[in-house]
Amino acid sequence: MSATRASKYDRYFDVAGDLHKCTLCEKTIKKQRDGGTNNMRFHLKMEHKTIFEEFENQQKQERERQSDAAKTSFSRQLKLPFKRAADVTDSDPPSKNKTVNINTIERCLKEWTENGESTVRIDRCIGQLIACAILPISFVDNFAFRNLLFNLQPRYVPKSRNYFAQKGIPQLYDEYLEKVRKELSGIEALSITADGWSSAENTHSFLSFFFELEFRVRAFFRRSMSTSPLCHR
Repeated sequence: MSATRASKYDRYFDVAGDLHKCTLCEKTIKKQRDGGTNNMRFHLKMEHKTIFEEFENQQKQERERQSDAAKTSFSRQLKLPFKRAADVTDSDPPSKNKTVNINTIERCLKEWTENGESTVRIDRCIGQLIACAILPISFVDNFAFRNLLFNLQPRYVPKSRNYFAQKGIPQLYDEYLEKVRKELSGIEALSITADGWSSAENTHSFLSFFFELEFRVRAFFRRSMSTSPLCHR
């Protein structure tokens, strides 16, 4: 029998010629020609759900451990002194430089996490794009759009349409609503013009203006708001 490479599924399967024999139920499954493990994984998932869940948790913990180890190694490398001997003087504060390096490393590692500073900023911009361009929320799942994001910043992981529908865009709405309320709370009079006769198809246009004490016209909407863009979709 030819030697086979070690696999994370070896503890659950024995090799029997061109077959894998499950050590839990003694059922046999065909070996994949490419040496893959999908068949073994599928068998565990369907026939031994509890064992499979435990196995998946162990694999997840191992991946997290390896990720933490990689981050630690990366951090240590960044902490190494790269100053030339000619640039180092007795007046250099080593402790301060070390603190700055650690803070910079931590910020870089957290910047593109799920709730990192840069991730939150891009999520907000995507929500504004959807709202201002009147795009369907499913636009975030568009392959070309995700390809653009990946090429701009591979570390950014786009949120799903459910996130923007349930959290991202509602948060933007509440934010801008509060801004408008604060603006309006300081004025004594407000004039709203509504044009309900601009279309035989019952589309409507709304414009909102008010004057500040300095008599500067302010408009919350940068253009006429109507349902015509929706009619073309």
